[in-house]
Amino acid sequence: KDLLHEKEQDILRVCFICGINRDKLERSSDGFFKHIKKDHYMWNYLFYQAYLMKKQSTEYNGTESYVSEKIKKSDISWFPLKRALSVKDEAEEESQKLDLLNSVTSNMGRIRNSLEDTMKKVTRIIDCLLYTSDAADDLLCVDLGGRRIIKKK
Repeated sequence: KDLLHEKEQDILRVCFICGINRDKLERSSDGFFKHIKKDHYMWNYLFYQAYLMKKQSTEYNGTESYVSEKIKKSDISWFPLKRALSVKDEAEEESQKLDLLNSVTSNMGRIRNSLEDTMKKVTRIIDCLLYTSDAADDLLCVDLGGRRIIKKK
């Protein structure tokens, strides 16, 4: 009774074909039930085996020959164990996150450098304007690049 209950729970928690647990499939794809009914529908694997048994081996294509040989040897390595197209590889996903982080960091560095250059230019302009303003306050007239500004009393 306990063994039967455990098997029923396993059917509800793990894909029969790939062995990926429900939680991971819920996070990484369109959900567990879509995965087991569409992506890895277990009856399609049985139908495929029956199809190969009915088909003449001389008419097999490369994939069919490969799978047929595996079935004859009771080798299930042709099953996508711990793999599914709808589930991204965690290492690949981590690599993509690192690439994105590096890209953002690089862009932030370029923006910071650009802002520093702009701030230096603005500081020079402000210094020049302050100098000109102070000179205008101190003198009766100020020479601004060839133009004379005369301060009225």
